[in-house]
Amino acid sequence: MRESIHDIPLDELACRYLEGEGGAEAAAALSERLRDDATARGNVLALSRMCVLLTEIMSDDRTARGTCSFAPPAPRTSTFRRQAAAWLAVAAVIVIAVGLHLAMRVVPVRVTNEKPARSLAMLTDAKEATFASTMVEPALGGAIGAGDVSLRSGSAQIMFMSGAVVDLTGPCELNVIDVNHAALLRGSLSAFVRAEARGFTVDLPGGVRLVDLGTRFDAQVSETGAADVIVRQGRVRVVSADGSIELEAGGMAHVAAGRVTFEPFAAPLPRTDNKSRVLDHLPARITASNLVDDEHILVIPERADVTLTRPLPVDLPANAKLPAGTHVRSYLVYKATTTDVALASTLHFDAPIVGILCQEESLAATDAVLGLPSVEYVDAKNRGCELDSDQVKISADRRTLTLRLFSVAASTDQLRVLVAADTASTPTPSNEKVRP
Repeated sequence: MRESIHDIPLDELACRYLEGEGGAEAAAALSERLRDDATARGNVLALSRMCVLLTEIMSDDRTARGTCSFAPPAPRTSTFRRQAAAWLAVAAVIVIAVGLHLAMRVVPVRVTNEKPARSLAMLTDAKEATFASTMVEPALGGAIGAGDVSLRSGSAQIMFMSGAVVDLTGPCELNVIDVNHAALLRGSLSAFVRAEARGFTVDLPGGVRLVDLGTRFDAQVSETGAADVIVRQGRVRVVSADGSIELEAGGMAHVAAGRVTFEPFAAPLPRTDNKSRVLDHLPARITASNLVDDEHILVIPERADVTLTRPLPVDLPANAKLPAGTHVRSYLVYKATTTDVALASTLHFDAPIVGILCQEESLAATDAVLGLPSVEYVDAKNRGCELDSDQVKISADRRTLTLRLFSVAASTDQLRVLVAADTASTPTPSNEKVRP
């Protein structure tokens, strides 16, 4: 009777696939098993890190050939190099399975012949990644030692030997310092830190240090050295010359010239349908086409609590303005596609919408006040939306926004949604005529 692939123990299934047995059926079964079992992902991830370390030892001929099975070692005909490459492949699979936003898939990898003096991390995934010519480009699954990882474009995922995983979005410069320590010099980083990597540390410009206490956070450093930090889950300790403070999930910090200011993040995030999604990382720049998505309208949370110091004209409701003293949160809605297409979506907010900015001039005029400090907002032609062809509707209770946005390829629709940050005294936009 033929053995069912679904009855094979996970460790044996992984070894069979990685040794070339089972083909596509084994790959599909392995991916399904890991996707549905968080404990299995953690176990195999822990073992993969051990095997990476064994790869270094074995490459120096300091021990005998090994096996990739969870069971007690047994003789195998495959070479250790083959087994090491296999476990590096498992590491890529698992990191992707628990990783930040890269798709689940089983990825065979190649191991670079050039090994740094000490392996601190490994490259576990890359998408359209281009690295600076001044560095030795790491191979997928290859070891990374101390020094700068300079990503010019695309995205890359790095797993530190501690188990911490970071996704980089180019352009980005990350200095790998130790097995649980790095410095973000510029660009965008999203980190996922398992319990065993608690204490993963990221240095920022100006002597500011982030110490992760579990489990997800984003950091973004601009060309000027200003930085934003957002805690997605768990807690992060922010350490500066002024002392330290712990940010909980939803907390946000701005860093400039070594000084840190804190504010609650724009949370809870809006509820979206399957035609929109909240961007899961901080972009370094927002242009007409750098966040292309043919299937979704993007929502980028911006400032959490801004007090308007002067009256602010808004585009919707028409001919209205918000009075000085209004407390608002801001969200940038963004649509850019590779083809001429219309996308429709509905966004639900936890507080009333007090105004919408959807013209080029009003967006540009509020980038500095309502946008994220570390993000560069690039002026683009036709940056706003066209109310004669696009549909932007606020519900009667002002908590739901219905959108239908049409844009041609290589152009963008953008609008900034302002939501009340102080619901106890939610203002009603005045219909006083706004003078040009």
